[in-house]
Amino acid sequence: MKHADTSKYSMCRHLGYARRGTAWKRRIALYSIVLLVIGGLLVWQHHQEAAIDAARTTQQTDDSEASARQALAALAASATNARDLATAGMTALQNNQPTVASYLLEAASEKEPQFRDAAVYAGYAELKLADAAWPVDAAVATAHTYTALHYLAIAQAIDPIHAYTFELIALAHENLGETDKAATATQKARFFALDTTVNGQQVSAN
Repeated sequence: MKHADTSKYSMCRHLGYARRGTAWKRRIALYSIVLLVIGGLLVWQHHQEAAIDAARTTQQTDDSEASARQALAALAASATNARDLATAGMTALQNNQPTVASYLLEAASEKEPQFRDAAVYAGYAELKLADAAWPVDAAVATAHTYTALHYLAIAQAIDPIHAYTFELIALAHENLGETDKAATATQKARFFALDTTVNGQQVSAN
């Protein structure tokens, strides 16, 4: 009577389990890779869709801004009074519409080159636009800041001892990281703000 070779059977059964175990491990690994690939594709698709939506939104924004520019340019061209443009610009600032305000106040400044307040608040409007842009696009914010400095330089040339002009100039330089220029402008703003009375007349230090 033959006896089964139990040692051989046991070894084969062990190898069978080992093979089945290896197969399951391979399947799990394969499923994991497939899931990772599918997940990656879904993420990529989401980013693609988001990019397309962003592009469409940007295009719509650009189209709206272009229309606004044309309308404001037409308004600036038709307006005969820079004061009316400036008043409309100040109203836009009060309504938290710095883009509209910048167009109107800059047009007022260009229409009446000696209109100090138009230049001052054109600079202020550009600084407001820069504030909104800094967290999103530093290049755009920087461009608005330099535009602000352009109009503030016009205001300074018209009235070289106007303290508020220098306050805004200091803020612009500070935002650009130009600490020395910011400090100089701050010093001038404080100096010109110290008005004194001489012989009954109010004068500014110079």
